[in-house]
Amino acid sequence: VAELLTCETESGGAGYLAMERGEGTLDGRAGSFGLQHGGIYDASTDNATPYGAIVPGSATGELAGLRGSAEYQHDDQGAILTLHYELDAGSQ
Repeated sequence: VAELLTCETESGGAGYLAMERGEGTLDGRAGSFGLQHGGIYDASTDNATPYGAIVPGSATGELAGLRGSAEYQHDDQGAILTLHYELDAGSQ
């Protein structure tokens, strides 16, 4: 589930901001969590600056205590999400 806001300028600049709720399993632990991410693109320099983070305190179930960052990349087949995360040892 995701909500997305975008902005594109006549000069080719662009930006987006998204909030997502993910559900699944990480390291054998099931639950859900919130993820906020976005990016800025400057056409004059062909520079993209993405950013993302797991929303603190948003994780449920066995993922409670999940924290970390997120990176989105795109290739010919679509979006690729890479999570850099930590799970509390006592979260199960």
